[in-house]
Amino acid sequence: MRVRVLRGEEKKYFYSTRAVDVQTRDGTLHTPLRALSQSELDAKARVPLTVPMHAPVSGTFKRMSSNDVSRLFLDNDFVENQIQSLENRRQRMQHSSLLFALFQPSPSAIADHLAQDKDKDKFLRMTLRLQQEAGMNLITVPWVGYSASRAIEEFKTLESETEVEPIFFLDQSMTPDEIKEVSPYLKDLVSSDRVHFIGLLHRPVRKTLASCEALWSSFKDTNAAIISAGIERFDENLDDLSGIHLKEFIVGDILLADVRRIFVGEDTEKVPKKPPEFRIPNIERTLRIFDKSTLTISTIQSRHSDDWIDDVVNELGEPQLKHILRSRREAETDKDKYDVLTGISKTHEYLSSQHEVQVSREFISKGETEEYLGGKTVLNSGLQRVNRGLS
Repeated sequence: MRVRVLRGEEKKYFYSTRAVDVQTRDGTLHTPLRALSQSELDAKARVPLTVPMHAPVSGTFKRMSSNDVSRLFLDNDFVENQIQSLENRRQRMQHSSLLFALFQPSPSAIADHLAQDKDKDKFLRMTLRLQQEAGMNLITVPWVGYSASRAIEEFKTLESETEVEPIFFLDQSMTPDEIKEVSPYLKDLVSSDRVHFIGLLHRPVRKTLASCEALWSSFKDTNAAIISAGIERFDENLDDLSGIHLKEFIVGDILLADVRRIFVGEDTEKVPKKPPEFRIPNIERTLRIFDKSTLTISTIQSRHSDDWIDDVVNELGEPQLKHILRSRREAETDKDKYDVLTGISKTHEYLSSQHEVQVSREFISKGETEEYLGGKTVLNSGLQRVNRGLS
């Protein structure tokens, strides 16, 4: 495998982005690119669609709750289920050139169960063994809140003890000083051809600007692809701008979304499969659809017309979806129809957003980033607001 930075562009107080080539045994991947998430692949299974969902890079982002971490340590059945689930995902995503899975403990899980370094060590051992048992050919090392010096120590141990290529994840909320302390070790691994990817656990950009600047400065010329995982679906503070398309111009080459919020204020993955009285108050005000012209994921009520239906149908190539989308009110009291709408939303978003990232990549690779941004008013405004601390 070989990774090479083709072009990096930055404009002070505005944006930073780059084009990177990743040569794999299946061919060359060109970044920036949007990775296919397990959530998006699952979504397609809910909808009668024939459109393929193959992707050059696929990833699973599992946010481990306090209960998950506790069960990981104490429940054999839970661990076995995680291995089997990961094996299933690996099989379903087998057409991807690169496949990875990140078991990332939540901040509350770290506070509750991983406060001590010995517990952090145990969590890493368990998640690495999960991936090895499932036959993953890239092993992710989640960020568990070590000090910078301890992180380097553990990274060295893991790198020496595993034959599979590791992807070490940093937390975007690390302080700039911590990033500057850890980055030379990772860059040495890149130079020795031991690693080809650097993981980055996404945090809200407006809360981590100094850290983003340190990350960009540390790795902008490094021949390793930066995987940014757990990116929020949209940002209400930036006119519902897609998190993927914002992060593309902050720091990140391979972008993996954490696509949980399909309806406003709703974590659809936590909705009971058969609630006793299922009801969504108002689909018009809650269902969100990606708009490739504005790069926003806004409510359909804000569109002021049903033109978005044609956009969705044309992208997915399924004329029969028109009836489903026009009859969307029925999903307010029907769980099965609700699931179909969430499936359509996720599938359309991935395909349309992926195509738009390809368009932006052409501009970036030619050094025409400002021309691209000039045609994307919401993104342009969002970058300026974030960098000026106005969001």
